[in-house]
Amino acid sequence: MFLPTEFDEGRSQYFSENQLQIFRDRAEKNYQLSYIGLVAFHFIQTLEAYTTAHLLDFDMDESLTLSPAVLPVAQASGLPIVQPGLSLTWRPQPRSGR
Repeated sequence: MFLPTEFDEGRSQYFSENQLQIFRDRAEKNYQLSYIGLVAFHFIQTLEAYTTAHLLDFDMDESLTLSPAVLPVAQASGLPIVQPGLSLTWRPQPRSGR
């Protein structure tokens, strides 16, 4: 048995019950995945807010720097390859007045 459905510009297309079942199952799966994505997004946002609040009191002075760098890396063949990277540098400085 074929059931009529209306699509673009009034053209009538027919789908079998099996095809409609497949479409319905796919829509149900996407509906459920959207809830999973919403919960995951909320969890990530909560984690980010907690981390930000926790790091508000973190001492960020000039002795701690994070800078991008492009460094040559030697290969076994002897030819250098340029690779991007990050450099984390900590230079402890004595504190005065404590």
